[in-house]
Amino acid sequence: MSVVSRSQYLASLRRTLLLSTHPDLSATHKTENTAFIQHLTNRLTEPDVKDWLKDRTSLHRYKREKTLLPVLVSVKNRDSFVDEVDLSQPAKTLLKSLSKLVSFRETMPKTTAPDVEKKGHANMHRHAYKYPPPPPRESNSSNTTSCTSLSKFLSEVDYAAITVARRDTTLARSSARLLLSLSSFASLDVSRLHSSSRNTNTTISKVCETLVEYGHRLPVFTDFQLILTHDDNYATIDPWGGIVYLNPSNSPLQQLKTLSGMTPEMAQTVRKNKAELSRFVDVICSRLGNAKVQRGITCEPESFYSFCKEMYDNLRSHPLPSEGLVRTPLHFVVEGEEFWRSKLLASGKVQISAATDFDRFMVLFPALRAEAQEMLESEQDVRNENKRRSKELKERWGLRSAVRTRASENALTQVCVNDMQRRLEELGDAEGKQLKGQTLILSNKRYFGVDSEGNIEVPKLFTIP
Repeated sequence: MSVVSRSQYLASLRRTLLLSTHPDLSATHKTENTAFIQHLTNRLTEPDVKDWLKDRTSLHRYKREKTLLPVLVSVKNRDSFVDEVDLSQPAKTLLKSLSKLVSFRETMPKTTAPDVEKKGHANMHRHAYKYPPPPPRESNSSNTTSCTSLSKFLSEVDYAAITVARRDTTLARSSARLLLSLSSFASLDVSRLHSSSRNTNTTISKVCETLVEYGHRLPVFTDFQLILTHDDNYATIDPWGGIVYLNPSNSPLQQLKTLSGMTPEMAQTVRKNKAELSRFVDVICSRLGNAKVQRGITCEPESFYSFCKEMYDNLRSHPLPSEGLVRTPLHFVVEGEEFWRSKLLASGKVQISAATDFDRFMVLFPALRAEAQEMLESEQDVRNENKRRSKELKERWGLRSAVRTRASENALTQVCVNDMQRRLEELGDAEGKQLKGQTLILSNKRYFGVDSEGNIEVPKLFTIP
């Protein structure tokens, strides 16, 4: 079971606990329930719980005193009762007992790695264990078929489901605009929720309710970006990128505690870091011949800042040779430090790791310069042709938007889009009329499908009849 599923399980369990033991539900045990919630919040941030979240077995034993806390529990379809909870239990045992306490019905994710005893040599033979294969990845499509034929898919697809998905997407975008109007955030990112448009709309609406009720207590700063995520491993506020990570599963009080970290001192630090990063990137791009430097999806803002600072310092003190080295504009995508191997993407962009030092970069840059430039020029020519073809297809078949790919799928180049458009031009009038008002997205999936936003996902290897 993945780390994400464990985070979601813990977030749901904590939310159920907060709803079942809220101090306002009891007039006689208000003090006890308040103390229980405070101790529980601190307990769930201790190292053994974090190890359980990351699906790893720690070789250390976390010692703590036995703590029995009385609490009044109010569960739906049951009478309220008073019980004592021992928060000193190991993480897995504690979560099981808490699940039984509030009748939490979700199944606890199983441990993929065997338990390791506390021995000095216990971790040396972990490679001998046979781990079970990972579970199949769930599809984000709300309407998936098992066909690669466009004609067959158009005859079987549920157009009512597409309409519902578009409506949910519209509602989610409206909720996002409402959240930004109620707060002072510059932008909102919900991609880390990994949920459908309907669930995303519900999540954003709950955050909006908190802002409507308590927003007058929050400071007003426009230097921060809000990211909603269920992963508690992130820091609440990132001063390097001006990012506020908010867990929508937390209680309103916990959310307010997170948002109250946007102090004037923090805002000043964010402005300073952003100004320095902008200066670093401008110098790097100008010294590398008007190149582009972009932070990738997996690169944290602090790692990107450190990478740019090192490059900035070295490029100022080490002038580059003039024989064509700085005359070719390239596009660099800086990914996380786990991407230790630099490579040239199919789109012509150069993917490098944030851990790449200046000496390694100076070896890599001349080696990939010629090939990357050739691929970028070819990609740009195909991109211009795709714009012309997309316009023609929109006018011919009445498509809602131009054929495109997702930004996260780097393997799908403009050549793939061009090949897809050329085959769509072979459509007959009957199939073409069925595409009116639809949005086509080229996908790496094997079959046709409809995603949570109501877009038709087209596989690379599709047929017309």
